[in-house]
Amino acid sequence: MAHNNRTIVVGTRGSKLAMAQSGQVLEALRAAHGQVDFRLEVVQTRGDQDQSTALGESGVVGFFTRELELALMQQRIDLAVHSLKDLPTSQPDELVVALAVPEREDVRDVLVTRERVAMVDLSPAARIGTGSLRRRAQLAHWRGDLTFEPIRGNVETRLRKVAEGQFDATVLAMAGLNRS
Repeated sequence: MAHNNRTIVVGTRGSKLAMAQSGQVLEALRAAHGQVDFRLEVVQTRGDQDQSTALGESGVVGFFTRELELALMQQRIDLAVHSLKDLPTSQPDELVVALAVPEREDVRDVLVTRERVAMVDLSPAARIGTGSLRRRAQLAHWRGDLTFEPIRGNVETRLRKVAEGQFDATVLAMAGLNRS
């Protein structure tokens, strides 16, 4: 990477988790290219703005990435940091996906309950907030009596929704909890 006396602008979503992940990428870039200036630019995506539409119902490709792609193509940012799970399967021809895989985080999912009980002790028909079909299928396999409802928002929002009683529980990635 050649330094031409300009700052490399790194685009990211503004959630606490996205900022933590982007911070890790910036740390690695600065360590590898100490002579280059880098700065983060927060880009609000449709997925950040629309907290009510269930992910599977949005019908939008790039719900969490499209605005970052546009910022790249308009040269407002030089690169963007995403979780790979948020990327659509195809990208605009003008862009290149460069994978930078940080050290593997904890891969487990965590059941967060309002009553601080194990899954086997949840009441019958307990309301589980999840937007993940995979998590829903896994939980339904173990407890067919559970009720699943869509949940949206960042880690803090999902934890708050459980604490407020909107759901009896939610399932979150341990990696997200660790980074938030």
